[in-house]
Amino acid sequence: MISISSNTVHVWVINTNQLFNTKFSSNPLSGVLGGINAKKIRPNKRSRPSFLREILPFYLDPIDPSQIILAMNNHGKPQLKDRKTVLRFNISHADGTSLCALSNDSEIGVDIEKVTCFPYYLDVASTFLTPEEFRLISGLPQHEQLRMFYKLWSIKESCSKGIGLGQNLDFKFLKIALQNNEEPYQVMDSRKDEFNIWHANRLQIHENYEAFVATKFCPVRIEIFSLNIDYPPCTRVDI
Repeated sequence: MISISSNTVHVWVINTNQLFNTKFSSNPLSGVLGGINAKKIRPNKRSRPSFLREILPFYLDPIDPSQIILAMNNHGKPQLKDRKTVLRFNISHADGTSLCALSNDSEIGVDIEKVTCFPYYLDVASTFLTPEEFRLISGLPQHEQLRMFYKLWSIKESCSKGIGLGQNLDFKFLKIALQNNEEPYQVMDSRKDEFNIWHANRLQIHENYEAFVATKFCPVRIEIFSLNIDYPPCTRVDI
């Protein structure tokens, strides 16, 4: 059984295509481009509980993975059903790579985005991000704009998923403190009082991805694990 220390997050990196022979959308924002209320394209429903049932038994009392019952909130955030545990977790997918983040200290959100060029990302930024964030992106050299767009998007989505709303929360309510480019980034939910602050921590998954894990606590120690059929089931690298 694996224990999670205080102020620590475990992040599992999963090659989902390899594990489940399931192809995901190559453009993680393809659902958003159709309109404000559109959702991301979702993977085969069977893959989500499959890899969760591979991971969650590491953190629970000895249990048959088939006995793990998952429930979803009204906005699709998974959680354990009918188990008395402080364990919180969240998942994200992008182009065959999935993340599962776990914590014992607070609700948690995780997001991964494949940095894929599409011609109207500035239109998406002006629609979903704050005017200040749009000015930040559009004021950068063109070769830096796309990366900044995905960075801000992933920060906001990780926090929104931690709140439990995902893309059902208007991202303009989330204010990112980007002064001096300090990490982790503080994100305030402007619908609440000044103490409702999240901390978005960048995950170095691959140069072609932007990924963040959001927590209510700071500082955060992040431990990275891999779940891959070609490697041992529990390989850890501390960052």
